[in-house]
Amino acid sequence: MSNSYDVIVVGGGITGASALYYLAQNKNLKVLLLEKNSQLGQGASGLWGFLTRVFHSNIEVMQLAYDYFDFHCNFKKHFGGDNHYTKTGSLYFLKKHDLEFFAPHIELLRQNGVDFELLEAKEGKKRFPNFCWYEDDVVIYEPQAGLTGLSSSVKYLASWSCQNSPCEVRLNTALKEVIYKGDQVQGVKLESGETLRAKIVVLCLGSWGFRFLEDIGEVTPFFPKVIQLNKFNRYRKDIEHPFFVDFCHNTFGHLLPTGSFIGGYLSNQNITEDIVPGKVNGIEANEAKYQIGKRITWIKNAALEDGICAIESYCKRGFGHVLWSSKIKNLLYTGGFSCTGYMLFPMIGREIADKIEEVC
Repeated sequence: MSNSYDVIVVGGGITGASALYYLAQNKNLKVLLLEKNSQLGQGASGLWGFLTRVFHSNIEVMQLAYDYFDFHCNFKKHFGGDNHYTKTGSLYFLKKHDLEFFAPHIELLRQNGVDFELLEAKEGKKRFPNFCWYEDDVVIYEPQAGLTGLSSSVKYLASWSCQNSPCEVRLNTALKEVIYKGDQVQGVKLESGETLRAKIVVLCLGSWGFRFLEDIGEVTPFFPKVIQLNKFNRYRKDIEHPFFVDFCHNTFGHLLPTGSFIGGYLSNQNITEDIVPGKVNGIEANEAKYQIGKRITWIKNAALEDGICAIESYCKRGFGHVLWSSKIKNLLYTGGFSCTGYMLFPMIGREIADKIEEVC
């Protein structure tokens, strides 16, 4: 097993896997992908980055989502594998006074032939009776939105890369530090103590990459936010719901095929070193249950099954960045793709590959 590479990509989520895939198109590059978990796609993307949709609250993100929606619906045509896309539809709860703000977004849907409907409360109650409706609710219903097998997408991209180029993937391999001399990157040091040399290092770590960037004094254009995700059992297994995004209460959710519910809300909790992926405490889980229960009638009486906490990285422009470090040469980092990382992975991976090929 080699310890010297052209490029080392750290982080086996959708961003890291897409970077590997597009870098693998260049047969002259020797690339290594490092993932600390036992499987790829187990980070924030794996926890809840499974929805593909066009409508977003940012017009620029919405345009990008439209441009790349076909990659998800027709994954096999583009990449040769199967991402198990399932059409479920999605609901976006707004207030009537918000329609003026969302007018450009609605017009973009119309111009691009996206299938959608505007539903007012009276009609919405008939169509989706298990949602809590208020008289000033207006809902955008997007029927073609769907779920995809994110982990299968990530694994396929990585597998194809390793079969068709001198690329390599290492699982259960945690990064300790980025090694650099002066202002030039040298490689990485692993938790195991092993040192790997590289001409270029790419950090695709989401919010967990902040620690490495802070260590070198890098000022990033994105910031972390905590999202509470919670799974609930439901009793009425005969009812299927589309995914919903509630702009009024900052909540979201979807029923899973197992009969459970996954969803959450944006938390005001401060970021600390103690916040890591894992079960949230009972207070946090019940708060999520309460917030989501404002919109879904049956969730108020559902039994709490489990809970997890995901730290996401956000960017003020609505989607993330791919940037060269201003402190260390040949250190590339990504972040700020919360809610859009999976949707936009073709763009992100291609941008990473393009930036690297410019300097190789």
